[in-house]
Amino acid sequence: MAFTLKKVISFFLMPLSIIAILFFIGLYFFWTRRYNKANVVLVTTFLLFLLVGFAPLSNMLVKPLENRYHTVETYDENIEYILLLGGNFKTRGDEALRLYHQHEDIKIITSGYGGYNPISDAKSAALKLMDVGIPKEDILVEEKSQDTHEEALMMKQYVQDRPFYLVTSALHMPRAMLLFEQEGLKPIAAPTDFIQVQHLGMLKLFNANNILITQRAMHEYIGIVYTQIKEGIKTLKGFL
Repeated sequence: MAFTLKKVISFFLMPLSIIAILFFIGLYFFWTRRYNKANVVLVTTFLLFLLVGFAPLSNMLVKPLENRYHTVETYDENIEYILLLGGNFKTRGDEALRLYHQHEDIKIITSGYGGYNPISDAKSAALKLMDVGIPKEDILVEEKSQDTHEEALMMKQYVQDRPFYLVTSALHMPRAMLLFEQEGLKPIAAPTDFIQVQHLGMLKLFNANNILITQRAMHEYIGIVYTQIKEGIKTLKGFL
């Protein structure tokens, strides 16, 4: 129930959801012949839509998230696990493979539930890892976790207080690190899938990809705020 409620609230706070709501409000004013209000709301909606797809804005939102952690370049032979969070396997899987081949004795934990899909993210990632030569005994599949917080709780049984590599997108990494560290874990950030637009040509100033990037960035900021509020309430309850 809490998981579903969190998803619903997050959905309605996303930029495109707000734009859609404003658009229908504008149409309602138009149909009820309140044209002045309709004009104000619809023009505002259009300007917000342009802003959401504006590359400098999407880059401004993404930069603080993606620049916080850097690609792993030094390796610790004592690390026993790589946790590969569910999502874009092409980039996340490549990073997990890179780290795997830098160590003689390490295992990859794939995570992520399936939702309505017949196969979970965790199982799908495990099959792809085996396809590129990773032995089955070096892969652990954890497909019950529905979100990053549950993945952090799951990881405790494997590492306790020992460090491990955490592989996810650079955009998601700050929130993931916050959630894992709140559970007393010691993840080593291994970010990948950087999406900042490096060269802003005229054709990239406004496009659908910028809208997607803005949506993803706002999802992370909303998640970070939610996590901090939840932790603050938990701390406050400890004093009461």
